[in-house]
Amino acid sequence: IDIFDRQPFTHKKRDNYFQALFKTFPKKSLIFLDPGIGLEDRRPTKKHLLMAEVKKIYDQMDTASIMMIYQHFPRMTPVGYVKHRSAQLADLTGSTPVTITDNEIIFFMLAKNPKIRASIGLILKQYANTYSILISRRDDWDSS
Repeated sequence: IDIFDRQPFTHKKRDNYFQALFKTFPKKSLIFLDPGIGLEDRRPTKKHLLMAEVKKIYDQMDTASIMMIYQHFPRMTPVGYVKHRSAQLADLTGSTPVTITDNEIIFFMLAKNPKIRASIGLILKQYANTYSILISRRDDWDSS
């Protein structure tokens, strides 16, 4: 595990943080993003991860890497939120995320490589089938 910059993230140093991150960006990695308050573009605060920042990180990824975004559900229906956010991430990156959720938190998984994305989808679906509380979705699956 390599935790980039162990100093607390601050809004003032946001641009410097991302510039430094991209200088030593990892290859063949799981890039885990925990945006704290969440992802936002419409009314972001300094505590949100911006969709433009997700795009920059995604663009820096190599084809052997995976992006995993952790998110608590906001005040909207889980299915509506998953569809909305998945569509946003797909439009932003060109890759439809694979998701897994327990309807309280959700993980969005993005991969540039279609084979890796398909493998993630199969693994998450198998895992979700093991635990009845979990739901995994990929764009070509039904809602179960």
